[in-house]
Amino acid sequence: MLIKKGRLIYSGTKNECLAKFNQEKIFTVKFLHPLSEKQEIGLKAISKVVLLADKNYEVTLFDKKSQGQLLQQLAQFEVVDIKTKSKSRTNHLSALFV
Repeated sequence: MLIKKGRLIYSGTKNECLAKFNQEKIFTVKFLHPLSEKQEIGLKAISKVVLLADKNYEVTLFDKKSQGQLLQQLAQFEVVDIKTKSKSRTNHLSALFV
């Protein structure tokens, strides 16, 4: 159960809760060439884009429903490597599930 300001906002298992509330997805992308300003603006329309080094970017998607749109955009670029991870909220929720 999750309670916020005295109100029940979720009742279920820890895994179900993570699936419902952890909508953030992080992509680490290495491009063949650095992104142009126009390409970066296009990605920023649906995600947060951070230059890590040279041609490496961290692209954070805040709504998994937009993942298909993001992947379509990435498919238009020359991508060398892409890795994904979900930002874990397990530690934050572990204390709430006793």
